[in-house]
Amino acid sequence: MIEITSTENQILRHIRKLSVHSYRAKSGETVLEGERLVCDSARYGGEICSVLVREDYAGKIPLCEKVYKTSAKLFDALTETKTPQGILAIAAAKLRPLEEVARGGLTVVCDRVQDPGNLGTIFRTAHAFGADGVILLKGCVDPFSPKTVRSSMGSVFALPIAQAEEFPRIEGYTAFCGTLSEKAKPLPFVTFPKASMIVLGNEANGASAQVIAASETHVLIPMPGGAESLNVAAAGAIMLYEYRRQVQDV
Repeated sequence: MIEITSTENQILRHIRKLSVHSYRAKSGETVLEGERLVCDSARYGGEICSVLVREDYAGKIPLCEKVYKTSAKLFDALTETKTPQGILAIAAAKLRPLEEVARGGLTVVCDRVQDPGNLGTIFRTAHAFGADGVILLKGCVDPFSPKTVRSSMGSVFALPIAQAEEFPRIEGYTAFCGTLSEKAKPLPFVTFPKASMIVLGNEANGASAQVIAASETHVLIPMPGGAESLNVAAAGAIMLYEYRRQVQDV
């Protein structure tokens, strides 16, 4: 374990810069905070490039060739959480090609989902229900921002994520887009084939007109309680559960 004593150390400077989206995109890396997130990300297949621990840290450390330690003062100055747990990691943040995301099963498509907490929860839900991957259309929040990664609880590393400028038309897939239209088919009457895309739209405005038009089936989640709408991550969880209830082979 290598000790770091200077605020100008290259590793500390790199971690500080990773709070900026453009730098994360350029470097292809992101920061993980906390024992559970660091260890779960490694367990789910995340590539841990280096680990930094506070001098008093006594918890678990994932296997990594580059492990550093520093003082509480220097460590706590790097963290975004209110109660730092004493461990940070730098992890590879890599997008995948579309063919790795759509492999003949369940694929989730996000259209302009802008809240990192929502997107992270969608990643976690997609992971839980055995999705092949997630496609992010133009306008979605950074999938590897620290808040998105924290909200995903490491699931962002468990399944491939791709980006696309426009809605991808992939042979053999049927797209099911959640909408509030009264003309949409109620979810209990929807039949999902194995090769399905579940499409989730923007928090305020839903899916765009172009994305809705490109989707073969428009789906309405019945809300007998009278609420106007559901949070996009909650709606996604309901649709993914129904898909997995119908399609058992993972």
